[in-house]
Amino acid sequence: MATSPFFWLGCNLLSAISLIVLNKWLFAKESFHFSATLTFVHIFFTFIMIKASLFIGLFECKYLPFLELAKPAAASVLGLVFTNLSLLFNNIGVYQLIKLLEIPCIILLQVVFYQIYPNREELLSLFLLVTGVGLSTAQSASFTPIGLVYALLAVVSQSSLQVLVKAKQKELEASPPQLLEQQLPINLIFMVPCVPLFDDYTSATSALKFNWVTKEVIILILITCVMAGLLNISGFFVIGQFSPITYQVTSHMKTILILGLGVALFGDSAQPQMLIGLYSPLVSFELS
Repeated sequence: MATSPFFWLGCNLLSAISLIVLNKWLFAKESFHFSATLTFVHIFFTFIMIKASLFIGLFECKYLPFLELAKPAAASVLGLVFTNLSLLFNNIGVYQLIKLLEIPCIILLQVVFYQIYPNREELLSLFLLVTGVGLSTAQSASFTPIGLVYALLAVVSQSSLQVLVKAKQKELEASPPQLLEQQLPINLIFMVPCVPLFDDYTSATSALKFNWVTKEVIILILITCVMAGLLNISGFFVIGQFSPITYQVTSHMKTILILGLGVALFGDSAQPQMLIGLYSPLVSFELS
């Protein structure tokens, strides 16, 4: 596998943008409302991709302790479930702007659990970032209360995952694909109870009654599976070679593109407050 951090950063950027837009298209245009089921399919497809990479010799297997993998696996599953639920109940703009709160959340987790402290420039950039997010979301009428709750839970889960992935790669002396290959089976086990808990499998409009075999749905799900696999694999590489904070800040450009695509494809409103909130992360990036 290519080891250039910028290769994986670019791959992560493109797959994240593609996955978010395609998931939103699936939810909004095809009336697909089974986010936990989709998450399970994405994890399973990522598992196939990483096993195929192992089979053809792109990396060597390294057996890791189950208990060491359980925490990042739980954070990964909750992060994926809550991210898709956030995307289901929020418009793309609000979803992505709230997700920017992962940066201060990561800093808080690093300070509390690993005694890693930010410098003055990072704190100033974070102040601008949080101010921008507040301006963008406080005046927006495009989010729902339950959507906001899911978005915040996604922030905490995804932030925890990024901090844990960085820590476990170092503690266990495992490469990104080695850690991911060992963690994915646990992710799948944890996802099994989440599917019926978060998705409807009993009513007249349940997942069992949904028409899964239309050409549009099949194509969309297959493409999202590929993008999810690339996103998960590249994410482990990027976090391993950058710090979680750097990963978050340097990948902020996808926010600009995702917001633009949300306005263009789904009719999301581009309010002045949202544009101000979008400019603040740009300034904060220059200071970080």
